[in-house]
Order: sequence, then C-alpha cells, then structure tokens
Amino acid sequence: MHDDTFSVSSQDTVVSRLSDFTQCTNTTFSKIHRLWKSGSDLQESVLSVLAAVTEVIKGKGGEENEVEYFAALLSSLTNADQPNSVVAAELYLLSLVINKVPKALLIDKFAKIIDVLHPLLPVLMTTVNDKGVRYLLKCLGVLLSAQPADIWECSSNERLLESMLMLIVTPKPSVRKAAQGAVASIVSSGPENKVAAKVCSQFCLRSLKHAASIPSSQRSLVLCTLNLLRYVLHRFTSEMVKQVCEAMFHLMTVGDRVISSTVITVLLHVFRMRPTKSTMPKELNAQLICALYDFQPPVEDSSSLTAWLCVMDEAHLCLYEKDPQLGTAFRVKFMHSTLKLLNSDSSEVVATVIQVWKRTIIEYVAYGGSDNTVPVADELLSCLKSTLTIADYMHIMKDILSLFQLFLESHGQLGVGSENLKFCLETLADSRETEMVHFAKAIDKIFGTVAARLGAEKLLTLVPLQINETSPEMSLDFPRSFLLPVLRDSIRKDRLKYFISYFLPLAVKIKSRVDELEKQGSVAESRTVRVLNIMQWQMWDLLPAFCTSPTDFVQSFPDLAPIIGTALIHRADIRPCLLLALRRVVGTNAQDEESRCVLNCTAKDFLTIFVRLYLSNSNNCGYASAAAEKSSRLDVLETIRTWAQFLMVVDASTSPKAMRKKLVRAFEALCFAETDACKQFFTEHRQQLLNALLNIDVEKIPKAAVGSCYHCFLKLLNTMPIRDDDFCKSMVLRATAAVNADSQKVKKRSAELLLRATDELFKNKGSFEPVVCILLPMKSHDEQHVAAIISTLRLLIYEYRNDIPSDILSQFLSAVCPQLSNISRVVVQACLRFLKTFVSRLSNITVNQYLEIIVPAIFCQLSDCARHFRFLTRMLLLKLTRKFSYEVINRYVPDSEQARLRYIKKRLTREQRVKLLSSSGEKKRAIAEISSGMAESLADSVENLLRDSDTEFSDSELEETKSAKSRFSQATSKSTWIREDNEDEVLNLLDPRFIKHITVTDPNARERASRHAEKQRASEFKTAPDGRIIISTEDLKKGNRKRVRRVDEVQAEFGNKTMKMSEFEDVEELSDVDESKSLDVNRRKARFSAGKSSKGVRFAEKPKKKKAVRSANLEPYAYIPFDLRLLHRRQRAKAKGRYRTLFAKVRKA
Repeated sequence: MHDDTFSVSSQDTVVSRLSDFTQCTNTTFSKIHRLWKSGSDLQESVLSVLAAVTEVIKGKGGEENEVEYFAALLSSLTNADQPNSVVAAELYLLSLVINKVPKALLIDKFAKIIDVLHPLLPVLMTTVNDKGVRYLLKCLGVLLSAQPADIWECSSNERLLESMLMLIVTPKPSVRKAAQGAVASIVSSGPENKVAAKVCSQFCLRSLKHAASIPSSQRSLVLCTLNLLRYVLHRFTSEMVKQVCEAMFHLMTVGDRVISSTVITVLLHVFRMRPTKSTMPKELNAQLICALYDFQPPVEDSSSLTAWLCVMDEAHLCLYEKDPQLGTAFRVKFMHSTLKLLNSDSSEVVATVIQVWKRTIIEYVAYGGSDNTVPVADELLSCLKSTLTIADYMHIMKDILSLFQLFLESHGQLGVGSENLKFCLETLADSRETEMVHFAKAIDKIFGTVAARLGAEKLLTLVPLQINETSPEMSLDFPRSFLLPVLRDSIRKDRLKYFISYFLPLAVKIKSRVDELEKQGSVAESRTVRVLNIMQWQMWDLLPAFCTSPTDFVQSFPDLAPIIGTALIHRADIRPCLLLALRRVVGTNAQDEESRCVLNCTAKDFLTIFVRLYLSNSNNCGYASAAAEKSSRLDVLETIRTWAQFLMVVDASTSPKAMRKKLVRAFEALCFAETDACKQFFTEHRQQLLNALLNIDVEKIPKAAVGSCYHCFLKLLNTMPIRDDDFCKSMVLRATAAVNADSQKVKKRSAELLLRATDELFKNKGSFEPVVCILLPMKSHDEQHVAAIISTLRLLIYEYRNDIPSDILSQFLSAVCPQLSNISRVVVQACLRFLKTFVSRLSNITVNQYLEIIVPAIFCQLSDCARHFRFLTRMLLLKLTRKFSYEVINRYVPDSEQARLRYIKKRLTREQRVKLLSSSGEKKRAIAEISSGMAESLADSVENLLRDSDTEFSDSELEETKSAKSRFSQATSKSTWIREDNEDEVLNLLDPRFIKHITVTDPNARERASRHAEKQRASEFKTAPDGRIIISTEDLKKGNRKRVRRVDEVQAEFGNKTMKMSEFEDVEELSDVDESKSLDVNRRKARFSAGKSSKGVRFAEKPKKKKAVRSANLEPYAYIPFDLRLLHRRQRAKAKGRYRTLFAKVRKA
C-alpha cells in the first residue's frame, strides 16, 4: 500500500483500525472491503465514521440494523463543522445503507431527510474532490424515486431536480454519470411520475435547441443530454417525444457524424423499450420510420448503415405490435429496400441484412400467423427468388439457403399454390448438379423440409421426378433422382395410398424392364440394368418411410399387405426393406385400437411367411454370401418377435373362453412339469411367467381355470429365489378374493395360497402385522369382498390359533363383530361362521376374555338376518352355553333375548338327562322328545344345517342331522342325478356335453347302502356286566371317511401339520354350499312327488338280503321336512298366470 494514499505508523495501527472496523456486524457494509483494497483516500475516514457510528449505536443498546445506521449517519451530517472528507465518508456509508431502508420510512421522513441532504449539494459542488457529490446524487436519486407523485407539486422539489439536471452537463465525468443515473432512476420510478418526466423533457429540449446554435467545438456537451435521453425518452409524453425527436433530427442535419450516430443509438434504445401508445402512438411511430428513410447513410458508411438497419428493424417491430396491418405494409417496403444492400462490399452490412430477414421470418412469418403476415411472406419469398436467379449473390448463397430453410420451417400457411415457391424449388432442383453443386447438402435439407411439411405427393407436384412413365423403354436420364433419398429420410405421417398408386407401379415397371434386359443378355445393357435396379430399389426404400405412422393406415394397409407378402416370398433383393417396413408398421401403429384390429387380421398370414423364410434353405433364397444369409435370418427373427404379439392375444374381450382356459392350463402344466427341459425353462423365465399371470384378469377367465391360475401362483411363491414381501402381500389379496368362490377347487387352491403367503410373511416379519394391515380395516362397499375377508380371518384363526397374539385377536373381533349389523346376509353368515370357529378352536381361557364382545354382537343382527340365521345363531349360543354355563352367558344377553337362552338351557338339561338314563327305552323317548322340539324350531333351516359343518355339534345334534340326511336321501332316491367323475372338476351346466353326466340312477347308492348297513350293525349298543352302556365311536370315524380324504390333501400340501377331520371344519364349511348344490339337482321335484311319497315308513334304507327287518316297532309319527318354498304354491301359480296373460297381450299388441 502506498504511503501517499494511506500512511500508517506501524503494523499495530493497522490491526487496531481493522479491529475497530470488525466491530460492525451489519453485512450491508461488506463492500467497504473493496474500498480498503482499492487504496482510496476515503478509506481512513470511512473506517473512522463507521467505527464511531457503531460505537454510538451499541452504546444506546441498538440492534445495528439499517434504520439505526441510516438515522445515525443523517444525524452526523447535520454537523456543519465537519471536514469534507468526513462528509464524503458519511455520504458513502449513507449511499450503502439507504437502499436497505424501508420505502415507507423514506416517504414518511422525506421532509426531514431532504432538509439535511439538499443544502449539501451547493456546498459540495465548490469542493475539489467530487466524491461527496457523487454519493449525494446517488442518495437523492434513491430518495426521490421512492416518493409518490404528489411530492412534485412542491416547487422546491422541482428546483432540486433542475439542480441535478444541471450537473448532467458538468465537465466532471464522474459527476455527470452520477447525475444521469440519479435522474434516470427518478424519471423511470413509475408511470405516474409525469411531473419529473416533464421537467426532464423541458431541460433536454432546451439543451438540444441550444446545441444547434453553438459552435462545433462546444457541441460535445450535447452528447451528455443525448446519453440521458437513452434512458428517459420512453417515459415522456407523446407531444414531448415528438418535439425531442424533431430536435434530434435537426441536429443530424448539422453533419456531425458523432452526433448522428448518437441520435441513432438513442432511437434504437427507445424502440427496444417498446413505448406504450400514450408515449408513442402508431402515427408518431410511422412518422419516425418515414423520417429515418431521409437519414439513410450511404453504402460506403458501413457502421452507420448497420446502426440504421437495426433502428429500422426495431421501429417496424414496434409499429407491428401497435397495428399489425400498418406494420405489415411498412415491413414490405423495408424488405424491398434492403434487397439491394446484399450487394454491399461490407460483410458487416450483409450480415445485418441477413439478420433483419431472419427476424422478419421469426416475427412475421411464424407458425399459425394471421392473414396480415401473408404479404410479408410473399415479399420475402419474392426477394429470395431474386437472389436465386442473379449470379451476383453467389458469394452469400449459403446464407440465402439458410434463410430459405428457416422460411420453410416457419411458414404457417405453406402451400402448393404459391408460384414463387414452385419457382424457387425448381430453380434449386435444376441447379443442384451445376452451379450450386457445392450447396447440395443445404438444398437436400430444403427439400426434406418441404417433404416433411407438405408430404411426398405435394412436393412431387411442385417438383416432379421427370420420369417418363408411359415410355416402353425406360431412359437413364433421371435428373431429379436425388429426391428419392431425400423422401426416404424425411417422410413421416404421409399417405400410404400414394405409395401404392404412384411409386409401386413405377417400381414394378422398372423391374419388368430390368427383366427384359437381363433376358437379352447384352453386355451393353449391363450399365442400364444396374442404373434401373438402383432406381427401383430406391423406390422400395421409400416403403418404410411411408409405413411410419401413415395417416390412412386402416384404409390402405389391407390393400398393401398381400403385395408385401408376395414380394417377401419372391423378391429376396428387397426383403430387408420389406421387413423393416413391417417392423415400423407395428412400432408406430400398435397403440391405436382400430389399427391393432387391422394388424390382428394380417398377423397370421405374415407370421406364416416369416416362419417359412426363417426355416428355408439358403440355396433357395438367393443370398450372395453366408453373412448375408445370417443377416437376413436375423431380420426375419426380429420381425417375428415384433409380430408375435398379434398371434395369440390373451384379451378377455376378444379371445374365446376355451382359449383362455387352455392358456391358463398350459401355464399350470409348464409350472408343474417334471422334465428337465421344462424345469430349466421355468427357472430361466420365471419372472416372465409371473408377469404374464399377474396381467391376467381372474374375473374374466373361465371358472374352471381359476383354480389352475392360483395353483401357478402357489408354485411361483414356493420357488421365490429371494423373499419378496410385496409379492406375498399381493398373493394374500388375490387369495382372499377367491376364498368364497363357488368352485371347491378354487377354494382349496386359494386357501393353500393364502396360508403359504401368510407363512412367508410370518417368517420374514415374525408377526401377523403385515397380514392384518392388508385385510383390516374392511372399508370396501362390496359385500362379497367383505365376506371373503371375514372367511380369510376364519381360516387364519383355525390355522394359526396357537400363534396369533391377543392384540391381533382383538383386532379381528373389532373388525368382524360390527359387521353382524350389516344388511347383507352374506356378510352376516360369514361373521357367524367366524365366531363359531373362534369359539370352537380357541381355548376356553382365550375365548372367555372376549365374551363381552362376542355375545352382545350376536344379538346386533337386523331383523331379516336374525330370522334367516336363527338356527346358526342358536347353535352358536348352544356352544357358548355348553362351554361357559348359562349364568356366564346370561350376563351379556339383552333382556329381549332371555327366552331364547332359557330354551337353550332347557335343551342342555334334557341332554344331560338323556346321558344319565340307564334304560334304552327311556333314552329313545328322550331322543324323540328332543327331536320333536328340534322339528318345531328347524323350520326351513335344515338345508342351512346341511351346508354347515356338523363336527362342532353334540351327539344329539349329529343324530338329528344324519336323520335329516337319511330322509332327504330316501325322498330323492328315484330322481335324476349328476355324475361327477373327478371331485376337483367343476361341471359347466351350460356345456352341451353336460348331458353325459346326467343319470336316473344314484351313482353313490351302493356305497351309501353299505355304509348304512354298517351303521345299523353298529347301532346296537353293548352292555357291560355292571349295567353300563358301551358306545363305540367307530361309526363316527367311518362316517367321516370322505372328509378325512379331503383333509389328507391339505395335510400333504402343508407338511407336518396333522389335522383331525373334526378340527378342519373351516375348509369343509367353505365347500358345503357347493356339495349341496351339486347333489340336490331336481331334489324338490322328487321329494314331493305324489306317487313316490315315503310318509309313515321307516326312514332307514331297505336292508340287504339276509337282514331281518324289525316289523314289530310302531311308527307313531313321520318327520316331514318343512320347506318355505312349498308355501302358497297355489297363490303363486295364479299370480304367474296373470303375468303370462298380461305379457301375451303386450306381445300381440
């Protein structure tokens, strides 16, 4: 640091002063670091003032914000005895902080602030150092620009502005610059600041008029005024703008080149600011353009001419925004005047003209332009046409071609009817191989743009290929053959019909001519053959371009497909081109549904040809080499992979049910195949198979194939390479949806899938929370879905009854019990079965904890559901009472249901009495008493009893159920039956082959008869020597053989989890409805036939031979099942007759 700018005595002094400076924590003064590094003579004063002000603020407990510094600096400025350096330092700090002071404070304290700052202006003007004036002007500019418009009503403020304007022409450059910035900020502060703009305009106008009369040596001061006008002229009123422009034009007549260029610069800045109509109306804008034509510089003055072109360009754009029609007319004249400037020797002028034309294209000839732009486009095209025909413009031909390219890309109304466009394109096509051979790529790009914009048909209308199609001998003169590669690279979304009608016949004709010449075998014609082959190959190369998103694909492709198929077989030379076209057809048209229908219709024929080509011998294909053969085979294979999606489309809306069933069964066979090849294929393509199965909508495939689909999911779940919780959760959801399906096979597979997925989640997470989060809460409005979730919870309760914690059980009950009040019978039935499983399978200690939730919920059923499920509800209450006693259950039963519970108590008492009876006759009378009581309450619920599991009932209940089954069996012994060959197979009642499964003989009669005989033999109780009756449970085990066989399948699927048949009632209950449906066909007709009644006879089947019948037993009554469907049959028949009569009259009418 120099001694003359900043002298210090020692290093300690520097450190102390810097430490004083660092006491200020406000970041606004961070710019002082630059002042320190610059070596300014104010740095010492600035540091001293800032340290003093900071010390004062801290001494008074201030926060050191901008407002406090602003007030402190203003207070220090009021001291009149300060040296100029200190005042300049204070003003410098004030100029830094005044920008951060709130505007509202500047407006509120304006009078006090201006009283402090205004007197300093004349004082500082007399000093030698001008830094104080600069900082003062900056402060005044910020202060006055923040004020509203009403402050200018005070004359003192106008005088202050005039004083600042006088400093614009001062000899000191730094002061002039500061004054210009301050005045510009004041005038430009807002559109309502008209008084300041008026004062400034009057000053500028006086200065300009005075400058015209002063000597040329003193005219340099007028440049200061012109520089100010660059920033404030667009804020003047229209009248003042007109007067100032007239004064500036008058200065241009003096002949001073610097002043003229400065005036041009001022006008350029004004037009670029796009003044409003109040500042520069369209009439004044047009007058300025006309006036500028009079001041056009000569061609030799390149710099002035370039500036003039820029001003004219901005002036025309400004006029076009105000009035498009008037602006278009002026622009056409300006374009015509700039055409002759292209011959200028100055590259700067030529580049400016090219730039003006480009801006004309962008601003006037844009996409979607209005009708006002058509004259400009025509004039521009006419100018381009002139440049293409005159050899003088050859040195700028590259720029002209780029302009033409931009014009074609931007013209929103480009059409075939333009004669200028046709002339330009023909000129370029004819001169491409001659004088413009060096610009061939640019010309090809131009024609490519036209082809992309207009299409091949319109381009060839403007510029024909000039091929004589009618001549029998094809000529080798193809001057415009370059258009074929251009069309190949540019055509997109064109009409496929045009290729069929124009290029295809032409290519066929050329091929025929080639065949004729080849038959002649003349050596002289070999060159002709090569040229013609190239031509017809280039025409075939257009096919992939025409097949890329054609606009008439649906209408034209069916006509083209047979031609392509024939050419694929017989034309190996163009086969790659055809295969590429077919791949593009699929790639660009497969999204549209209508186009996919067209592709589906032709896919079978094309794939047959592809496979034949792929498997054909290379000797029959005409390939030149093994490499060409391999490449062609790869093309065919890629095309097959592209088209294979249309051969077998697994779509439920279009494919027949048989096909969808076969597909799912094929997946199942592949998943469970035992061959090594199938296992390897399954391992390699496991993810693809999974994705295919996930995309199948289970609701749209046949019911007979749903079980196979879930079986495949089970296989995929068992073979997961890594644990995937998301997949397991999705399987839980899918299995839940099918738990209540009609098919026993589907229920079985869905149950297996559900338990397997639950096992995986339990192993991964160690809890049932993931499954609970999936199933609960039940927010669905679909009753079937809610019932399926409840049935899923039943199955989980049964399977994991020893593992589910109490909090999960509470969540299950909290979700299921409120559903008992549902209006849907399906949901209520699922809830009751869930509770029955809950009570039966869990320990008494566990169930006892939830009695206060379960028992009140049972009585929350609506009247309809309570009446319909009264038998199921009674069985549930009976089981609860048997487990926990009448007194315990009675505490939770409402008063209105006490009678039902008392009946259950009486029944349990009778059962106990039966067990205690020692006489068999008394026991039979007790059983008859119980049976008659049950017959009174069963009503129409016998069928529901058959549908539910009987393994949970007591011995007496089991006897009643078996007795009912025996009676139904006898009633339907002479009816028709349905034979089920496979237990897992679901019979389709609508299948024509279903008649083969109908028989008049009971297929299970022999087995049932043998079973009944064994039961009769086992029903004779043995008596011990002490009088006790010995009752064997062998008959119960034998009667449940069929159910045990079903459980064995589930046991084999789930490993070592051994289950007794009496425990697996959940899975059995899921299929009860299905068995009752399949075995009770025509039961009603057979049961109540008059000639086949079995009333009053023994309910057991007839014994076999060698079996004595006990005829001595009396039969005081016969148990006749009661069915509500048989009530009011006569009344319903009458109602049906009335409806038939009514409909018959309507049909006749």
